Amino acid sequence: MPLDRLRGLRRQPRRRQARARPPRPDAVDSRRSGAEARALQTTTNTTRPGTRLRVALSGATGRVGRRVAALLRDDPELVLAAALASPERPDLGADLGAVLGTAPFGVPLESSTERAFDVLIDLSVPSASAEQALRCAELGRPIVIGTTGQSREELESIEEAARTIAVVLAPNLSPGVAVLRELAAIARRRLGADFDVEILEYHRRGKRDAPSGTALALARALEADPPGDQPPSIPIHSVRAGDIAGEHALLFAGPGETLLLRHRALDRDLFARGARRAARWLIGRAPGLYTMSDVLASPDAR
Repeated sequence: MPLDRLRGLRRQPRRRQARARPPRPDAVDSRRSGAEARALQTTTNTTRPGTRLRVALSGATGRVGRRVAALLRDDPELVLAAALASPERPDLGADLGAVLGTAPFGVPLESSTERAFDVLIDLSVPSASAEQALRCAELGRPIVIGTTGQSREELESIEEAARTIAVVLAPNLSPGVAVLRELAAIARRRLGADFDVEILEYHRRGKRDAPSGTALALARALEADPPGDQPPSIPIHSVRAGDIAGEHALLFAGPGETLLLRHRALDRDLFARGARRAARWLIGRAPGLYTMSDVLASPDAR
């Protein structure tokens, strides 16, 4: 399989880089598109002064993906370079703006792309995120992953990619949730075993995973000995109703008092802004697996 293809949302069999990849009918022959392949395969993660950072967006038609696209339209530093979606969509090839019912973007909706980009934001589904991470590793391009619910095998694929490129893996792209996780860890240490801890999380009716990836990350952050692949021991209560963008609360209940830490997402633009912030931050970073806390902790985060 040539290195200049990024897939959309279809789950693909896991492949290690060391294994030979059989050709596919839809693969681009690098001998016929050498200039494009060379442009994509360069491992430089910096951009020329005065140029806008080229962003490939996977999951461009989703709830958060469409908000990322909207923010990129007028961004002075970033530009939408490629928009990816499921190969089953009937509107592939149409301008993303026509698909979303907005002004044109000048970028077609694709299930795979040969377009050059500097960073990928993946907001698709867990299986596609793992595939995109491995593909970005082959291209030498960093990736922001904002999906949740990865299997152990999919997480291993992402970790494998992070040995080659910089990866931000964020089950929640909200800066506030990153701070909530840090505050929760402090509360757990200071309050000790006299306080019981429970997590409550609320999301829209159609959200597939329960508990949410954010709730699981919060629970594991609070456990002194995380249980690996096993569910965390801290109770998590999940509610799926209406169009709730996302709410997470941690209840610490002890003798004579309770402490409630809560984060409420008022709209999905905050996740889009977090994705954009992480994409900027990744450029020039050393290979590794990063979180939104790493993004916020850096002096140049904005």
